Amino acid sequence: MRTILLILILTLTASCFGGKEIKWSSKNCIDWVDFKGRPQNSPAGAMSDVGVRYEYKYKGDKVRFEIYSFFDKKESWAKKKEMNENSLLHEQFHFNITELYARKMRKELIESEEINSKNATSKFRKIYKKYMDQEDQVQRMYDEKTNYSRNKEEQRVWVDKIDSELKELDKYKEPVVVI
Repeated sequence: MRTILLILILTLTASCFGGKEIKWSSKNCIDWVDFKGRPQNSPAGAMSDVGVRYEYKYKGDKVRFEIYSFFDKKESWAKKKEMNENSLLHEQFHFNITELYARKMRKELIESEEINSKNATSKFRKIYKKYMDQEDQVQRMYDEKTNYSRNKEEQRVWVDKIDSELKELDKYKEPVVVI
């Protein structure tokens, strides 16, 4: 009985307080409470630590990839005076840009005629590097063009652009790909 009670408490604690990371989901937006890091000495008002991770596992003649974008709560930070709706939207779209590039990776992995179970992992490493380099450039351009959320008109342009691109790649939203 004690073991069951302990498992129940640990499960409830994990689900209520969450882990270190949030995996991207259209139903799972970030909020200011998710920014657990210590604010840096920076002109930026907030910083989202986002990225793409992948895992793979061989099963028979197939390779199962899980490719997901994440938000790291412990490394993401915000200055209290900058915590407003527009800044939060800006940070959410850093996360959304990361998901966009995860979808591009999944799409190429699925659609490439050159990839098979024998070369999938080495080919995917190249795909990963290519899209992470592109994602980094787009993240920098996003901050520059929107002036870190201060240019609200440009922020709206980027929101529409990223939403549209995510919608175009909607069929690649599932993190699991089997080759």
